Amino acid sequence: MGYFKTCPNCGAHLDPGENCDCSGDYYQGIGPEHGICVRKEDAFCYALERIANGTQEDKDEFEEWFYSGNWTKKRTRRQ
Repeated sequence: MGYFKTCPNCGAHLDPGENCDCSGDYYQGIGPEHGICVRKEDAFCYALERIANGTQEDKDEFEEWFYSGNWTKKRTRRQ
């Protein structure tokens, strides 16, 4: 069994000697992201990385969400 310590602030699992970077504003993972803390200044890049490396279903959901606001879906007519 592996050894780890737990951050007293956010509950992240840390390797021995590793310091948590949860100071300041951060997002704390729950569910499948349990034990992960993402600093506010890293949040956008983390989200992009998760989408870029996610499943096709994740990518489809993101695309649907992204284009749900100021976009309308069009289809070209075949001639």
